[in-house]
Amino acid sequence: MTDFIPGQRWLSESETELGLGIIKELDYRLVTVEYPAVEEERTYAKNNAPLSRVTFDSGDTIRTADEMELVVTDVNELNGLKIYMAHPKDGSPEDIQPVPETNLGHTLRLTAALDRLLSNQLSSNRWFELRIDALNAHCRQQQSAIKGLRGPRIDLIGHQLYIADQVANRFAPRVLLADEVGLGKTIEAGLILHQQLLTGRAKRVLVVVPSPLVHQWFVEMVRRFNLHFSIFDAERLNALQPETSIKDMLAQIIEEENSPNDGADEAASNLSAASGDDNPFLSEQLILCSTDFLSECDIEQLAAADWDLLVVDEAHHLEWSAQQASDDYQRVETIAKQARGLLLLTATPEQLGLESHYARLRLLDPERYPSLEAFKEEQAHYQDVAALAGRLHDESKWDEALKQEAVALLPDMDIDESNREAIQAELLDRSGPGRVMFRNTRHNIAGFPARHVHGIPLTLP
Repeated sequence: MTDFIPGQRWLSESETELGLGIIKELDYRLVTVEYPAVEEERTYAKNNAPLSRVTFDSGDTIRTADEMELVVTDVNELNGLKIYMAHPKDGSPEDIQPVPETNLGHTLRLTAALDRLLSNQLSSNRWFELRIDALNAHCRQQQSAIKGLRGPRIDLIGHQLYIADQVANRFAPRVLLADEVGLGKTIEAGLILHQQLLTGRAKRVLVVVPSPLVHQWFVEMVRRFNLHFSIFDAERLNALQPETSIKDMLAQIIEEENSPNDGADEAASNLSAASGDDNPFLSEQLILCSTDFLSECDIEQLAAADWDLLVVDEAHHLEWSAQQASDDYQRVETIAKQARGLLLLTATPEQLGLESHYARLRLLDPERYPSLEAFKEEQAHYQDVAALAGRLHDESKWDEALKQEAVALLPDMDIDESNREAIQAELLDRSGPGRVMFRNTRHNIAGFPARHVHGIPLTLP
């Protein structure tokens, strides 16, 4: 335990702005320090007070309470207090005078590490070692391969963690999560969101779900991932939007003053820039809304809110055909073009046929899937590509014929066993949906309860 004596000068390590403190009172386990520079007091526990003793050595410059600057020539000690023998900084070295540490100035300027070192403001080894251990632990946590996947309150299910790890480690992921019903697409999406937000890859997220699922999603995100989304509906949007726009107000003022109205647009633009963007969707970072709300809101305003990640649940309800796309599909497409990342969730990706499946892949990457005809052509040869990928994965030694098949599909890559993983990844990405789609079925995933149909008769009509 540190020995404190009334009158000694100490500096608070955590609040250096308080200035130089003086020990005022002591008891068995507490010490009270007065800080005259700010006219405040602090009381600390003796055994772990964040205080550093302030002492000076010969050659140091000290400042007294009456603002005199003196140079220390010698240091004595009396009853635990320092007595500095010093002469005026600009005076004769022979004009020595004693300066008790109680008469030192109340401010101490420590602008650099060297200042702290020269003024003997040194922490104990125990605090230094604690800081080093904390920094090392933080470094290990930041470099962990499962950073962002440990916090959620979920069961550790292999296929969910695999998908979350594969997708969440991508920058601005754009994927289709198509697990069968009951295999945990919502959990997978939550894991991806949690990891992206925790690692800083995403900050602004918009989740669009069918109306009956809004509160289910809200509760799941809070309970399992501690993600607090703000539910947006027409009522909340109206509360955030002013009844009269800035442009309308300026137009009215100009009209009342009998001035030409040509400058209204320019003046409104300048005023908007000065007062900040009034887009209500910028008021929250994490927003959850229903598909009904999406179909009614100002889609251009919503798309302009700079989303890092867009999540759309039950995406198979977005209808599209080569001749006509539904209004909901076009609205989601408007946001998807602006958003950096996109997660589409559906348990039945091909329920409405190949055309419907293509429509969702087109949202993910319109350049990768430019036309329905090209997609159908890829699908026609997908079995051959899958067979080749299986052989490249299973055979430890590739013969010349197998290499030639791979070269035909990947002419710009070096086909060699040492490059196995990269070749397989490229083969998947260039053929069919590739790694933008993840689908697990109950046939392949063990441990999930069987689903049984319980029919309930309904009266007609």
